[in-house]
Amino acid sequence: MHINHWSLLPVLLGLLAWLPVASGEESGQVAQKADDSPGIKNSGWQPIFKEMAADYRIASPGKSDHPYTLHLPPVFRWTQPVRGGDDGAVYVWLDRGRVAVVGTIFAWPQSDGMRVVQHEFHSFTDGPLEAVWRDRTVWSPAKGVERAALPDAPEPATGAAQRLRQIKTLAGGFTGNSIGPDGGRWELRLLSNPLYRYALDETEEVLDGALFTLTQGTDPEVLILIEARRVDGEYKWQYCLGRFSDYKLAVRYRDREIWTVGPGDASTPREPYTWLVAEIREKPKAE
Repeated sequence: MHINHWSLLPVLLGLLAWLPVASGEESGQVAQKADDSPGIKNSGWQPIFKEMAADYRIASPGKSDHPYTLHLPPVFRWTQPVRGGDDGAVYVWLDRGRVAVVGTIFAWPQSDGMRVVQHEFHSFTDGPLEAVWRDRTVWSPAKGVERAALPDAPEPATGAAQRLRQIKTLAGGFTGNSIGPDGGRWELRLLSNPLYRYALDETEEVLDGALFTLTQGTDPEVLILIEARRVDGEYKWQYCLGRFSDYKLAVRYRDREIWTVGPGDASTPREPYTWLVAEIREKPKAE
């Protein structure tokens, strides 16, 4: 998560509950139910976040008539009581059933009591895209994410249930940490269940995939997408990583460092990761 830390406490910690992903199967997608944890009070922000997310049109360049599909409800919900955040929600946008974009919308207080509503995004496409929000282009990364093979990974299993077990085992190999502006180091926690999982069929370039996260408390800091992708005519397990943090990050796989990124203070609308301040408003009444 990126928060303008000039206005906030220098400590980052996400706490409390998350919403489960809806169970069931829809259009070849299998949504994986998350673990239950204590219920979170309705702050009144969630309907606002939903409306904001629905106002986005995100598509490949030249394909604005065929935008990515916003999955509802959000796949995850979190709060920031230590650092002052009111509420947050994570959404995914799908391209032919696969995760193309992950975004989080959240609110945090200014010193005058008004709330900043912030949007944060990461692309998981192979190339450029364009995001239009309320008739304004706010994000147009010129490139996609970098994918890599998972070392010593097994061949993807034939059945979807067996592949899910494989995916969870592979995800368990990821660990990471963040380093704050004061030099403090935080070990990140892998949530054992995917935020979102999709199983397609063998006519597709991607057979299976799942989105995981490394968190500080329950605040998503690193995104991990694991997919069975067609490589030279055969499906192989691959991964790609994305940030949701303004802190320095490091990720390891089986104790070997595979990825580091520096502090992400600047908004970078031409990069796969970006954030923007959507509006400043009063805190809504809880429902």
